[in-house]
This record gives sequence, C-alpha cells and structure tokens, in this order.
Amino acid sequence: MPVQDFTTLPLTQAQQGVWFGQHLDPGSPKYNIAECFELRGPIDESVFRAAVAGAVAEHQALHVEFTTVEAVPHQRLLPVRPVPPEVVDLSGHPDPWAAAEAYTAADLATPGEVAVRGDLFHHALLRLAPDHHLWYSRYHHLVVDGLGVSVLHGRIAELYNAVLAGQPAPSSPVADPADPAGPAEGLRALVADDRSYAASPEADRDRAYWTSRFPHPGAAEPLTPRRPVPPARQRAAGTETGTETGTETGTETGTETRTGTETAAGPGPPCSGAGCTARRAWGPRCSPACARSAGPPAPPGRPRPSPPSPCTSTAPPARAR
Repeated sequence: MPVQDFTTLPLTQAQQGVWFGQHLDPGSPKYNIAECFELRGPIDESVFRAAVAGAVAEHQALHVEFTTVEAVPHQRLLPVRPVPPEVVDLSGHPDPWAAAEAYTAADLATPGEVAVRGDLFHHALLRLAPDHHLWYSRYHHLVVDGLGVSVLHGRIAELYNAVLAGQPAPSSPVADPADPAGPAEGLRALVADDRSYAASPEADRDRAYWTSRFPHPGAAEPLTPRRPVPPARQRAAGTETGTETGTETGTETGTETRTGTETAAGPGPPCSGAGCTARRAWGPRCSPACARSAGPPAPPGRPRPSPPSPCTSTAPPARAR
C-alpha cells in the first residue's frame, strides 16, 4: 500500500496563474485539457484498463487536492491510487459515434470549479464495436500540461505493450515502483526547483528583460468574478489542445486543430492487429472529420485506401491555426 503522505506544497508559478484564472471564471471549463484517440483493431480491455491504472498511480501530480493556507493556494498530496478508465459500451446505440461525441462533450464541459474540487482527471474507453474503440481522457490544467499528457499516454502504451509481449514492465520515468513515496518525491522536487528559480539571479534577469519589453502594462484587472458564462458558450469553450474562445474581457480568441496518426511501439495499443490505426483528435470533441479519417478521401466511386498495415510511425501531427 502506498505511504499515506498528506504533505502540503505551494503551487508552482504556472499553477498559480491557472488557479487565479479559474477563480476569476469558476464555472468555465476552459482549463480542461482533453484528447481522444480512435483505436481500430482488437483491444484487450482488461489489459488496457490495468495499463491506465498503473500509469496513473505513478504520477503524484494527479493525486492532490487544492486548499488555501492563510489565503494562499496550496496543493495537498494524497495517497496515489490506481484509477482504471471507465468502460462505456455504445455498440448497441443506433449511432455509436454520435453517442460517443455526446459523452465526450458532456464530460469536457465539466465546470472548472467542480474539477478543482476533486474531478481533476477522467479516462474512458468507449466501445463502438468489438474492434473499434475511442480512448478519451480529460485533465484539469492545474495538474498537467500538454507535455505531461504526452508522457502519461506514452507510459500507458508502454505498459500495455509489455503485457501483450509477455515482458516485464519497463521502469517508470517518474517514479521507482519499489519506492511507495517515489511519486511524491518527484512532485516535491518539481516544486522545489520552481521556487529555487523564482529566487535566483536568472529569474531577476528574465524579469528585467520582459519588463523592458513591456514597460507600460496598464492598470491591473480587479480580482472579481466575471459575468456568468452562458451554457452554450461553456460547451463551446476550448482547451489548450483545441478551440480557445475569448470572453468579453478581451482574452485571446483563436482555433488550433491538430490531427495525425499515433502508433505505439510493439504489438500493443493501439496497434494490436494488422491494419489497425489510432488517430488522435484534438479539441472539445472527437471530430468525425479528424478521427474517422483513415487517409485521403477516395475519388467518387472508389473505396477509401486502407490504412497502413502493419501500423507504422508517421510524421508528427500537423498544426493549423
């Protein structure tokens, strides 16, 4: 059993920005980060659930609760625990894809204040057919960023592949499996490094540089709640990996979409059979235009080309603004 460690740590500088931004707009889901992978081919659901649970238990940052100490936000470390993904069978639905889109849209609309109070991450394996799944994940930006998501998801694929290949799991990049306090030590080190930088001459130089670049920041915006966000706009609010929608206070507005084919090394997820592909859809929903695509559209009257067989690596996802 993991050592029960309830150490309270300060927030990093990046976390502080997200904390105050969320509290200015508590009902907004804009700090939710989500990804959705389409998995084609046979998937061992029990092995996949164990891989997700194992990877989640290695990352202390996912197992915290947020509180205030003398009006200053802090994070309290909780015991790490394996949290497997929810398995949702949509194969009997008249339109499984539409049902999956409704599921992901509803979860991504989780208000930030609800997520901060304990619903910091969520994984789900949506079964559209025996050989067709969607792997959906959602995190609050307080506990993870885009790079962190990539590390975690890569680890899940690594654990899954090892089991299918009958090999021992590779050592964790963030925690020693033999040390129950390993994940906690990693988060403590990260916070200590952040505080060390803040008090360093390097931080003073960086601050002086950026202050010289923007010498007249203007009046600070008061820390008062914004007007309530209408439900329709809450549903449309974007994330770091999807659509970013500005508010009436003048935040940045723009759209970012990335699509591409993701493959895992070895025989495991999402590539467990010849011809299977795993495609990643970024944004508030698994876009049919992205996730359903298995290649360039076929000319009229001709079948769509088959996806690569066996799965092969492809170039990184393209970025379009």
